[in-house]
Amino acid sequence: MTKFSDLGYFFDDQGVLRTEKDNEPFKFTTQEAYEELGEAVDEEIFRLLEDKCGLDKKAYSRTPEEHADTAWKTWVKPSKAKEIYVVAHSRGGYDMTTVLKKHGDDDRISKICLTDSPWFQIPKTCERRTAPLYVVNFLANGSLEKYKIGEYRAGKVQNLFAGTKIHEWSSHFSIDACFKIFEEEFDEAKFAEILESAKFLVLPREERVQRNETDDEEEEEPKEKKICV
Repeated sequence: MTKFSDLGYFFDDQGVLRTEKDNEPFKFTTQEAYEELGEAVDEEIFRLLEDKCGLDKKAYSRTPEEHADTAWKTWVKPSKAKEIYVVAHSRGGYDMTTVLKKHGDDDRISKICLTDSPWFQIPKTCERRTAPLYVVNFLANGSLEKYKIGEYRAGKVQNLFAGTKIHEWSSHFSIDACFKIFEEEFDEAKFAEILESAKFLVLPREERVQRNETDDEEEEEPKEKKICV
């Protein structure tokens, strides 16, 4: 594995990943370079946690699925959280499916937002739940109009447009929509209404304003014409 320092990157005081050569923020080039840097970043974060925070590094899991399950059993399951919200990007959705196969009947898990993760599936374990599980997948293909929002149905994943067709940017573009979903008080009756509002938050702010202004104009009643006699 290539060392983080050998790839020419560093974290600035704000935690932003930058190039040592020109101090520019990280930019995606190729998937191969992206994955190589990702592995190196993992090691660098472990090093920083050990050196600056005094934490001990645990043994590696053999697979991503095993790692997800271990993390869940170690930190999430024993926590006193009343509700658990999850954001999973790309392969993370597949790993979250693995977690749900063992822990999907935990009713504290109430909302899952996926960012361009077509591999996610709701396992049968979730059929034992007594509370709804709301799952939304922001996909990096299609358009805002492509995905129709339906009523809540147990075991269904609601797909929405991520606001971009670039896989690596899907989390960045959909972050406001994810937090809108997390912040709202959900019930099955409000599901479609809240998502209809949240789906526009993947758009650039200027486009959101423009759409709102257009909607307001369409809702205005036409003025009556005065007739002179």
